[in-house]
Amino acid sequence: MGGVTMKVMIIYDSVFGNTEKVAKVMGEALGSHEDVNVVRVTDVKPEQLTGLDILIVGSPTRQFKATPAINDSVDLVIIKIRY
Repeated sequence: MGGVTMKVMIIYDSVFGNTEKVAKVMGEALGSHEDVNVVRVTDVKPEQLTGLDILIVGSPTRQFKATPAINDSVDLVIIKIRY
């Protein structure tokens, strides 16, 4: 069966490895490696954000907040979308 292929990126940060495991399982569930890219937040390059259909961001909570690396990444995405 042919379907619509969407370009998906899952950006995650992980302190103890649990969020990384969840991100990778989600990536496997969503599709092939050509369609879904699971990337640790520190490895994301701005050009990877171009042409995405879906962006998923995952973070552990540290003192009821996302990690600083995730917060910085979200700021980068907002800038990329605006300009």
